Amino acid sequence: MIDVVLGAGTACLMDTDGVSATLHASIASPPGSLFRFSLAETTYRLKVRACRRSEESERPFRIEGRLIDLTREHRETLVQALASRR
Repeated sequence: MIDVVLGAGTACLMDTDGVSATLHASIASPPGSLFRFSLAETTYRLKVRACRRSEESERPFRIEGRLIDLTREHRETLVQALASRR
């Protein structure tokens, strides 16, 4: 789990393989929308596939989707950052 920066609200990256990702966020994002988050001065974009309210907490929305427009370097950085936190 890695805390990431949003324009509004908070989120944490729960899982990624460099192609798709799952986040828990304080704000909802409808399917088909672009969800933007930042990590280590890099902005990532996620094409939302599903957004579900999962629990009552600070970050109740589980957002799943496909990462888009990433270089190989950014994909590797994202996967390594998550792996180092486990």
